[in-house]
Amino acid sequence: VQPPLIKEVGYFDSRWDWPLKYRGYFGSRQPDCLIGEATPSYMAFPEVPERVATVLGADCKIIVVLREPVSRTVSHYFHERRLGFEKRDMYTAMTEEDGLIKEAFGSATSASRRKFILTHNSYIYRSSYSNRLAPWFEQFERENILIIQGEEMFQDPRKTIDSVADFLSVKASNLASYTARNTNSYVFEDSRVAEYLHERLSKEVLIYKNWTY
Repeated sequence: VQPPLIKEVGYFDSRWDWPLKYRGYFGSRQPDCLIGEATPSYMAFPEVPERVATVLGADCKIIVVLREPVSRTVSHYFHERRLGFEKRDMYTAMTEEDGLIKEAFGSATSASRRKFILTHNSYIYRSSYSNRLAPWFEQFERENILIIQGEEMFQDPRKTIDSVADFLSVKASNLASYTARNTNSYVFEDSRVAEYLHERLSKEVLIYKNWTY
């Protein structure tokens, strides 16, 4: 499986209007080789699935890695803090998010402003997996979408690799060990945040625990 020349191509959201065509991000394609990329922000933009289907065809393979919704939300916040895109305290960022998401989809909002909000200020929005997955299920058959539970991937990477290989109809590499990357732990800055997130994401957490996607 051949990766792209850059990490997180973002072609179907942030680079959609760029002149370089999608395959240009992969260089010379190797014979008998699949191509693939990973861009987490694709889940934030409801127009992306249709764009993917239009460019790559409705029979392409989609792999989605999810993690426990509240944990993902908190991790996303600290990620944006590290990058410098988020200056607000956690509670303020979470409670102000609904207004920003509404702004993102407002008719008067510029494309660049919308992209910024949906990429950098969409903590709870992007953890609402049921709603974010819906446009993908509309464009692709369910058998073309593999959903992986992040916790299981870290606990048993061999099993996850095997399931991905089977999904792509390729042979998995026989690695002796797997190294976890970007592993961080976080704490709530404000006790109100935990209560707020569990209230907002309780339904999504239940769906996630029962794995009913």
